[in-house]
Amino acid sequence: MSFCKKCGYQLTEDSKFCPKCGETIENDGNTKKVNPTKGGKRVHCPKCGDTTLTPATESTTTGGNVRRNLGGQSATITMNTVHRNYWLCHACGHKFRNIENLEEEITVTEKKSKSFITCGIIFVIAAILIFIINIPVLSMFAGLVMIIAGIAMAVSGLMAKSSINAMKQELAYLQENCF
Repeated sequence: MSFCKKCGYQLTEDSKFCPKCGETIENDGNTKKVNPTKGGKRVHCPKCGDTTLTPATESTTTGGNVRRNLGGQSATITMNTVHRNYWLCHACGHKFRNIENLEEEITVTEKKSKSFITCGIIFVIAAILIFIINIPVLSMFAGLVMIIAGIAMAVSGLMAKSSINAMKQELAYLQENCF
């Protein structure tokens, strides 16, 4: 496994250029220890200031796994995997987030949060319309299910806002202390 010396992005073995930043990849066997830069400035450890860093990636799977037995063969489908890129400092061992990766995660989480809130509002409005139209048996059951689903989606979207704020605080700290 190798990483870009400029931005720390995980590369395939046959990479000639980094797909993230465009840096030319030299296969000199020394791609683990890097001195990353951003905007011409060298990234350093926010704890000790050292610039010799090793990129690392952690993967987290959420949503669980779904196992299916298809004609005697078992298949596992992963619901959602998040890859987080970090820098490990050689001098003090401190682990801190890769800024570009953190910025991307904030953007994706903000979009998901807005989508959940919007869908929740649409579900509640649709439920209210079902109650207004008043189709006997269907309206009560469908309306209640849609209200519950809409509230759950909106609450999930609002709860994501707190994790977005925490990520933004971490990003501000890193931007202030890593250059």
